[in-house]
Amino acid sequence: MKEMKLNPEELKEAGNSVWRSVQVQPTILDENKRLVSGMITTDAIDGYNTVVDPNGARVEGYMGDRSVLFNHDPGSLIGNAEEVKKVENGLKAKWRFLPEGVSELADKVWKLYKGGWLNGYSIGFVPKGWEEDMVEDREGNEIEIVRFTDWEMKEYSLTAVPANSQALARNHEARDMFEEVNQRGTSTVFLVGNSN
Repeated sequence: MKEMKLNPEELKEAGNSVWRSVQVQPTILDENKRLVSGMITTDAIDGYNTVVDPNGARVEGYMGDRSVLFNHDPGSLIGNAEEVKKVENGLKAKWRFLPEGVSELADKVWKLYKGGWLNGYSIGFVPKGWEEDMVEDREGNEIEIVRFTDWEMKEYSLTAVPANSQALARNHEARDMFEEVNQRGTSTVFLVGNSN
């Protein structure tokens, strides 16, 4: 398991965002309206021994803005959220891609999403509360985790490389590729940055 160099207290004091990604089963609700839904985060332990508790989510402020980005880039708007709701093991969003022709980037990302080539979601959030815990991993080893119990969502994005391998892949090729990348340890998927 990768060693985590994360100090939630420093992040909270500085107002910095944390980004956490999942790979999920995207759903196209209405292809003509480009309306989709997907789990944007789950409560699974990620590759950096963190858990984002969906019950601690504060999404009210985010719903005032509702922007859906590509790869956490504020200049890469691809859609707007219609709904973000807590479900049993995560947060599920219903959102709409920008209309065809409004953004070349959104049109390209739509084609990748629709074709099953792009299926990772990633949330950007500011931690407000957390706890350290010891849990058992899949191999039965005891590991230390940080569980974010109170957090403010700032944005979510479609992304190519998720950190949460417990979420569902759209197809077995994508899942196999993600597992291979995880085993090589070459992906950088847990980022810390200034939210401004």
